[in-house]
Amino acid sequence: MIGEKIPTNLTVVRFLEVPLIQYLNQTGLHFLMRVRRKWNLDVDVAPSDSLIKLDMNTTVRVVKFDLPSGEQETLITNLFEVSADAFPTLYFYRWPIEVKFDLVKNKLELENFSGRTKNAVLQDFWTCMHLANIAAIANDEANELVQEQRTEKSNKYVYTPNMNQLIGLLKDAYIDAVFMHSKHKRRKRMEAVIAQIVYAIVPIRPSRSIPRPLSPQNAKFHHNHKSNC
Repeated sequence: MIGEKIPTNLTVVRFLEVPLIQYLNQTGLHFLMRVRRKWNLDVDVAPSDSLIKLDMNTTVRVVKFDLPSGEQETLITNLFEVSADAFPTLYFYRWPIEVKFDLVKNKLELENFSGRTKNAVLQDFWTCMHLANIAAIANDEANELVQEQRTEKSNKYVYTPNMNQLIGLLKDAYIDAVFMHSKHKRRKRMEAVIAQIVYAIVPIRPSRSIPRPLSPQNAKFHHNHKSNC
């Protein structure tokens, strides 16, 4: 991929404050972060691959590059020995993490807690993580069948299961399967779900991009909307 060896203790995040950077430096963690315009005026005007002092004890490296959309991406990092040319590729490795966050926050609605108590939040959190793992397994199994079925077809794009429909099918079917006393019936129920998922597919378009919102959206699920439990 890149000539330099990339540290394994790399932390990739998107939104930050200086105390977080100080904490990562103090604990010996490497980071690569995207910053928005006006987060720091010195960073905004700094040329690409330059060093900026955020305070007396905190120095970061600023790296900038242009996206295919024409927008300029600004990154800051404490990786001082890595070539600047490596950062665009390195930063885009965050994408699988972004996809997982989208799954648990938007599709499984992790933040839609059923109560305010510690027990309710932990229960909802671990239930969501369990379903996310089940969804990943179901997606892998369905994807294998999809690729087998499309081996002889000359499509422009590679097709993959539609995660939205997969989640919709699993939400009810998985609960039904869990409460079935027969192992054979549980297996048949899940196999039926996988068979349905195989027909709910979408193309992967490598060059497709979605415009980034100019302002952050309000949280979908605010804790004030929840009743005490």
